[in-house]
Amino acid sequence: CMLSRLEGCGSSAMEAAACGKAVVGRDIPGRREAILQEKTCILVRPSDPEALSQAMLRLLEDAEFRKELGLRAKERAREFSWDAIAREMERYYQRVLSEQ
Repeated sequence: CMLSRLEGCGSSAMEAAACGKAVVGRDIPGRREAILQEKTCILVRPSDPEALSQAMLRLLEDAEFRKELGLRAKERAREFSWDAIAREMERYYQRVLSEQ
């Protein structure tokens, strides 16, 4: 459960996802770019304890959903690994340099 109000994408959430763990987090702008709602994570509205409790209960009670969410989260987290980011930056710089 990742409920930080200030941490955009959230390294803790990504670390949990990279370990194949199902994550519940706040629906804040930084996370929306990395998360696929109900596919790689469950996002809940900030200040909505009812939605938070429902999401946590769902993961607790539905082992198959929890497992699938964790597996998809792990796959998605690979796209945000340092290696993936470095490759993307290298491609960007090569493209910029080739345009000059």
